[in-house]
Amino acid sequence: MHESTLQTVVTLEPWRQRIGYPESVTDPDWTAEGHEMCPASSIIRDAEDPRFWHCRDCGYIGWSTTELHRPVLSPKAFLRRCRDFFLRRRQEQGLGSAEANHQMQHVMAVALRCAAAKSPSELRRFLEGMLRL
Repeated sequence: MHESTLQTVVTLEPWRQRIGYPESVTDPDWTAEGHEMCPASSIIRDAEDPRFWHCRDCGYIGWSTTELHRPVLSPKAFLRRCRDFFLRRRQEQGLGSAEANHQMQHVMAVALRCAAAKSPSELRRFLEGMLRL
């Protein structure tokens, strides 16, 4: 099977399809903010496989006929958002900031160690498995 450039990128960079982002009210980090649609003013179709397209505005990679999508965050911005959410929730639950920080760092370390055992092409499945917990 011939893989297009965008298909390869989305395999290695699952955040380009918002994998792991809060998408419904069942996610504890979900808010109505940040769920607006991307204006998608600059969509580029993959020359090798026109089913795939890339949004130059936000970096999203789509593979269907619709170009309607929510914008992606950079992994760094998403990490910052999740870190702040974790610390805020732990402090609301009465945990001190030092203890909350240690918990957060431990969770991140365990997740990173488990992800390192997977191949880059298995990252999406690994992330989706974590989301089903």
